[in-house]
Amino acid sequence: MIQTIENYDEIKISENTFLMMDIDDTIIKFEKIYKNWWKDNEPNALEKWLKIVQKDTPILLDKIEFFKLLNNIKETNSELIFITARYNTLCELTYQQLIQCGLSIKKEQIYYSYPKGEKLLEIIKNKIKEKDIQNIIFIDDHLNNIEDAQKYLKDYSVNYYLIKHINLK
Repeated sequence: MIQTIENYDEIKISENTFLMMDIDDTIIKFEKIYKNWWKDNEPNALEKWLKIVQKDTPILLDKIEFFKLLNNIKETNSELIFITARYNTLCELTYQQLIQCGLSIKKEQIYYSYPKGEKLLEIIKNKIKEKDIQNIIFIDDHLNNIEDAQKYLKDYSVNYYLIKHINLK
């Protein structure tokens, strides 16, 4: 089941939860990129997006609630990783942008999910082997990404959250 939410405080975390969260437009945004930006910038949207992401400063969405979520993750002995469709050539930039937004994370917490579904399945299998996971959560701002995840993770009990930020224009 997919639950549509507007903010991080709607995410229900229990003890030993494993969270997988998208980055772009889920936790950070760029001022020049708006809700219908991709559609409005075809056919060269990806090239334009890369220029913006490499040059502009990211903004952490819903900063107060996001840091409450991080605290809740820590208090429940849970784990958060970030999954992005960004090219893995952007590893250092992606890490630095998250640090710039005030996150205290390790590079190992960021996964570059190409090919998308296969990478998710690999991550889940490895985490289940190494840790007692009681709950799995997947959070993204695009329904098609969640539907792709559902196809690959069909053998696992996963709570899916489609986040539609109230302050994302």
